[in-house]
Amino acid sequence: MIKEKPQKNRVYIECSDTARRVKGVIIRKELAELEVEMPTGFVMKMRRKNKRSPFIMRLGLLEFYSDGKEVS
Repeated sequence: MIKEKPQKNRVYIECSDTARRVKGVIIRKELAELEVEMPTGFVMKMRRKNKRSPFIMRLGLLEFYSDGKEVS
């Protein structure tokens, strides 16, 4: 019996204010944009400035970021 690898369709999202990470489901991923649905149902539209920078979204004084690497 062949085992299938789990599909990697989520990414870690971190907040600048806390030391906590949350997994969000990837809706759309492109070179400069990442769209992620959080466990609460909120959809984050994150952008990056260049290829090496993380994806970032700012909400007021909070900054959310992700490296964009897919995890299961």
